[in-house]
Amino acid sequence: MLQYATKGPFKALYGELAGAAWVDWAYMGSMLLIGLALIAGVGVRAAAIGGIAWLILFHTATALPPEHNPIVDDHALYAVVLAGVAYVGAGRYLGLGRWWEGTALVRRFPFLR
Repeated sequence: MLQYATKGPFKALYGELAGAAWVDWAYMGSMLLIGLALIAGVGVRAAAIGGIAWLILFHTATALPPEHNPIVDDHALYAVVLAGVAYVGAGRYLGLGRWWEGTALVRRFPFLR
């Protein structure tokens, strides 16, 4: 899929990554972990940062130069939503975030909130 969707200035870089098994595994594994963390409300901040990083990669692979509206691109919109979810700490209210923040692991490593 990546080999057919890339365009713009980063086409050569993403073309080299296309079809590599480790890229497929890294992508699918990280999407699974990000999705589970956001659904459970555990590690929402780290999951949102990971999701934003993937959205930046998607944007540079497929949306440069912008074809339509450069301000309301879906990648940018979803990145703003993820930043908002991380900022308000949505997992504390609608998930297991409050319990997660009380664990010894998170107290020792606060970036896991």
